[in-house]
Amino acid sequence: MSNDDQTKNRVALNRILEDVEKSAPEIEQLGQELASAGRFTRDVVKTVREFVSEIPNDDLLAEEDWKRMKEGWGAVQDTAQPVLKTKIYVQDFSAVVSGSTVSTLPFVYRAGPLTTPPLRAAVKTMEEQLAQILEGVPLMDEVRKSMLRLRLDSLTGQRSAVQLLEDAKSGLDRPQTLAADGALPVLISLRECILSCLAELLRRRPQQEETPKTVDKIISIGRQCGRPNLQADHFSRLGSDCSDMLNRLSGRKQATMPRNEIMRQFNEGLLLLKTFTESIDETKLRS
Repeated sequence: MSNDDQTKNRVALNRILEDVEKSAPEIEQLGQELASAGRFTRDVVKTVREFVSEIPNDDLLAEEDWKRMKEGWGAVQDTAQPVLKTKIYVQDFSAVVSGSTVSTLPFVYRAGPLTTPPLRAAVKTMEEQLAQILEGVPLMDEVRKSMLRLRLDSLTGQRSAVQLLEDAKSGLDRPQTLAADGALPVLISLRECILSCLAELLRRRPQQEETPKTVDKIISIGRQCGRPNLQADHFSRLGSDCSDMLNRLSGRKQATMPRNEIMRQFNEGLLLLKTFTESIDETKLRS
């Protein structure tokens, strides 16, 4: 095998990552500008509304003044509409980025045992950096919000997906339970939460079809209820990642793990749930 063949995947992946890295600052800048404009608009409009509500009648101002104000703020109203429509693409972008990160985590972990000592050190550094990045994101709040949007908080006769997620978080928040078999209340509840999400969304698909494997289940849900602009392979990748994660959660649920390892598993599960639930269009689900 030539040197080029030995490094072609690495080179190709680096090119993709380089392009993504170049676009990220511009996307971030656009978001900051939009947030700043939104805050400014909200503050100004609130002040103007409070003032206008105090005007007893229109005759206190010339008709031209009223006209200019209505035209000016009418223009803001019109211009806001296409900006609001970009929400679709922002949500799609967020779901795809989260999904790619979900795929990246096992990629990094699997590299660890197979490498030379210097590369093992690089793997450890990346694991720590990824963990720090995930801990800086309000994953729990975002996942809870997305699950509530999909009405995964109500299930007759058994604990809902949202309740199971809260069970996992409660176990994580009790350090005294994280001794010996402390992973049990966290990882089992997390696994059951993922399974509950799958079961409920499968039930609420417009059309029922055979889905024997986890990958089949997610592809089916995505094909029938996914956000329309997401690429088809988004759900196949997500299905593979979900299957892998369920296997790992099941395989390790009896193991004793340090708290940082339990936290890593929990955050990885949250990221998968975030990707999956944010990829679903609630208007396509049956009640």
